[in-house]
Amino acid sequence: MLIYFMMDFVTGEKLQSIAEITLLDNFNPNNNKYSKHIVNYNEKSLQDHKNEFFNKTIIFVKTDFIKKFIDVILPSLTNNIVIITHNADECITEKYIDALNDSLVCSKY
Repeated sequence: MLIYFMMDFVTGEKLQSIAEITLLDNFNPNNNKYSKHIVNYNEKSLQDHKNEFFNKTIIFVKTDFIKKFIDVILPSLTNNIVIITHNADECITEKYIDALNDSLVCSKY
């Protein structure tokens, strides 16, 4: 009964399952259960993974990595996207608003 009740909550893992691609670290060993395609965040190799985000419309970004996503991935995209952020201690603050108001970003959650 408790497990069923817990399934009614919104969780980062449920949000990851909605996305076509997920940018996060490998802190949670269960990520593979929820994500369709994972790009593990590594500052040195993120540049090498830009092409994996092409033609994806729903993108989950662990909030800790939103700045790097904005700096490295977002400028290379050409299609409209929905960004979902979650699973972090950092918040989306005003410093990200202008970048997330990019014409390609249809919605932000």
